[in-house]
Amino acid sequence: MVGRLGTTLVLVAATAGGIRAASAPQQLITSAGELLPSVVADLAGALPSNAPLSLIACVRSKCAGRTLLNSLFGTGFSTELPLPEAADNSGAWIAAAPSAPGVLLMNTEASDAKSLDDADLVRGADDCSLDSFALAVADAVIVHSPCAKPSAALVTETFETLFVEHLTANPEAVAAPQPRRTMLVYVQPATGDATKQQASAVAAAEAAWARASASSPLKGVPLSALFELVPVSLPSAKKDKAAHDAAVAELRRKLRSLHADGFGKVGKPDALPDAATAAWAAVQAAAGTKPSDVQLRDRYFLSQAYEAGLETAQSALRDVTAQVSGSGVCRGFGRVAEDALESALAAYDAAVADVSADAADAAATAL
Repeated sequence: MVGRLGTTLVLVAATAGGIRAASAPQQLITSAGELLPSVVADLAGALPSNAPLSLIACVRSKCAGRTLLNSLFGTGFSTELPLPEAADNSGAWIAAAPSAPGVLLMNTEASDAKSLDDADLVRGADDCSLDSFALAVADAVIVHSPCAKPSAALVTETFETLFVEHLTANPEAVAAPQPRRTMLVYVQPATGDATKQQASAVAAAEAAWARASASSPLKGVPLSALFELVPVSLPSAKKDKAAHDAAVAELRRKLRSLHADGFGKVGKPDALPDAATAAWAAVQAAAGTKPSDVQLRDRYFLSQAYEAGLETAQSALRDVTAQVSGSGVCRGFGRVAEDALESALAAYDAAVADVSADAADAAATAL
């Protein structure tokens, strides 16, 4: 199961001029999920109005994301572990990059806070909301590996979560005749053959997109139509600093040329307030119609349980299929049918062992 996500959003003004924004982080989205319009307006006003604007997001990061941004842009975000006495980094915080004129960094991290309780299905600054916001407005999204050595299934699940959130919260933008493409950078620790690692990440992303888009109008549309996938194997800074710095430098080069490479969703700085406000409103509206994580988990387990029970019953009846289809007499069919039903129910019961009682009872009644 994918854990809580952290998100880091970077805004890059493609200009040689400086940005008059304060270097100290300012809160843009509160832990309860409130977007602060005055901060967005001040941010837009600090950017040269005639400069193209590029946005970069770093998701599933927390401490690792802040550390990477410090390496990429010379920023001073805290890299301390989230100890109880540490400052609260939840919500969205934005600051100017001191070593890169025209660069603003926004670090966002998931919060447990909800604007209403779970029954109301309205979320605050949680993982899904922040990811959807980043995918809606960012020209590049950096996705961190969920762990040091994730399985192919876990990497696929990581990508699928992002794609489903994007399709749910931004259906009109995604399905536009000419949707704005996003550079999708997958950062994973270098643990062996980099070529094989990167090929595995590409395969996982493509499989995830096929699954996520299967029930959408984009079924059959290739991943490359909406995303440019850039897998990165990042060596450890402690074990091989030279290789780490080289990988960071290459990633920095790619990110700084986004506008020149044709990536640009927001366009000009003066469009940022409306774009951010609209994107966050769409995310929150989608969140209000989405079941809670517990309900989604129960729904998934119930669907899997139904499939397991059906497969068990079909296997039990497979031996008598030829006789029945050939109009032959099937001796002992009552016992075969009874065994099939009992085994199917047993398989179903085993599969719903972790499902809440209310959900299981509701499903049983529906069946």
